[in-house]
Amino acid sequence: MPELIKGMNLSPGVGRGYSILWTPTVVAIPLHLEHRAVERELERFERALEQTKEQLKKLRERIADQVGAEHVLLVDVQLHILEDEQFIRDVIEEIKKNKINAEWALEVLGREYLKRFEAIEDEYIRERSADLFDVIHRLQANLTRSSSFQPHDIHGPIVIVSERLAPSHLLEIQSELDVKGLVLGPVSRTAHVAILARALQLPAVGSIQNIYERFQSGKEVLVDGYEGTIVVEPSPLQIREYESKRKYFAYHIRKFPREAIPVYTQDGFQVQCFANLEFAEEAKRARKLGALGVGLFRSEYLYMQGNGIPDEETHFQAYRKILSSFPNEPVIIRLADLGFDKFLPGEAPIHERNPALGVRGPRLFLRKRNLLYPQMRALLRLGLEGNIQILIPFVSVIEEIIEILEVIQEVQEDFRRKGIPLLENPKIGVMIEIPSMARMIPQLAEYVDFISIGTNDLIQYFFAVERDHDELRYIYHPYHPAFLKLLTQIVQDAHDAHLELHVCGEIASDPPSVIFLVGMGCNTLSMVPQWIPAIRYFVQTLSREECQEILEQVLELHTGKEVEEHILEWIQEHYPEGIFHHVFRTTKRGTA
Repeated sequence: MPELIKGMNLSPGVGRGYSILWTPTVVAIPLHLEHRAVERELERFERALEQTKEQLKKLRERIADQVGAEHVLLVDVQLHILEDEQFIRDVIEEIKKNKINAEWALEVLGREYLKRFEAIEDEYIRERSADLFDVIHRLQANLTRSSSFQPHDIHGPIVIVSERLAPSHLLEIQSELDVKGLVLGPVSRTAHVAILARALQLPAVGSIQNIYERFQSGKEVLVDGYEGTIVVEPSPLQIREYESKRKYFAYHIRKFPREAIPVYTQDGFQVQCFANLEFAEEAKRARKLGALGVGLFRSEYLYMQGNGIPDEETHFQAYRKILSSFPNEPVIIRLADLGFDKFLPGEAPIHERNPALGVRGPRLFLRKRNLLYPQMRALLRLGLEGNIQILIPFVSVIEEIIEILEVIQEVQEDFRRKGIPLLENPKIGVMIEIPSMARMIPQLAEYVDFISIGTNDLIQYFFAVERDHDELRYIYHPYHPAFLKLLTQIVQDAHDAHLELHVCGEIASDPPSVIFLVGMGCNTLSMVPQWIPAIRYFVQTLSREECQEILEQVLELHTGKEVEEHILEWIQEHYPEGIFHHVFRTTKRGTA
């Protein structure tokens, strides 16, 4: 009997295989040591440290080869843990104090660390515990001369089912077995394993509670990473439907036109598709997919590579790499939005009652200007080589903008004194993520050149609900008429103030939301690069006038569910075979 399980969509795609329940297999046994054996045990631990480092360095090379150099950060985090002086001291002290073997010392410390992580409210920081426990299991495996991964005699396509799966283990399993999908426990889209799944193009669904109770090894499983659903023991009809869906998306994503040119609705409204980038190395692929520029480069990863605060040259070279793919197009660099869920390696997060409403973004780097100056200097130097623009994140009051403009003036004056060529009038933008700034658009024109609507956070703060909260997903609703009214007012205010306007949240690549955005008059959408071809195609099937009519209709409704039903009914009426069916059908005919 088929069973349908709903989770969170972590990585798009459709996969089918037999479930394999995976958990680390290393078993640590406590052994009491005589006094003279303690020194030998410390040497064992030191050898295991070096062996684990070598394994991770090789894994780092494999990641660079398989999925790109931008993803080596996933292993760099674990290498940083192995070199962390406090972590090493803790293990050594545990061995010496209790005269126990290194395997058990790691087990004891791991349990202590787990308690500390569970006490942390912030989900992003809690998820970083997976890296720590992966390091501990690897050390234990090397100490016991066992393997943390046992492929056994598994053959054929599989779906990995795991409560906690480290990125390094995913790569190891994938190198040995035919992995078609992932089913994961309580992880979010920002978890390292979710990021890697997207890079590997593996369908993945997460946020499954009591995962080992709900799944058994050897059962046939369908994973739908588009919808966030799993079907256990599917019927033949369901298998046919999902296989059709898999082919459908594979065809249309591969065959969409990818020219880097604006597109137009059927009545002549122009829309530009820009790329959101996490890593500089993604720029080349974004260009090939048709991006007209970079609407958002998240610079935080430069600060989180385990090498301390990045210097001016590190910033300069990273941004220059992006400019090499977009030499004349806009490249918008967001100032580092550190704090809350992103913090420097080796630096403990600021302990706050509610870090999501605490010291982050400009609230942090205006206090610690050593975080800001190297980035600003690199941007003002590099601005002479291309169309570099500066985006300020998480602004809640205009006073923060004024302070940042003063920092820019300080750097410019320093450059002039030293005779360093610089960009005199950089284009400055502000992210609209907090409702307070959404009400200040007319006043912003005095200070900035453009605004970028970060809809992910704006929805979260507008409705006062964490966006990945399992029990409150019904509140976090991008189709809610209250939010659509707010968005409509922001767009109108920006047009009246003659401010350039970009939309860079997830709704920019969501077809129903694109209908609303076109109706509002949003003409620059910035999104994950792989969605650019599909959204470019979709825009050309729309009429701006009809989108305006739909928007007016849904703004009169009362609930998010009503809006969703209304827009999906309209899509079903106008695209009865699916939004992208025309391209899919043409492709099939052309390849027959």
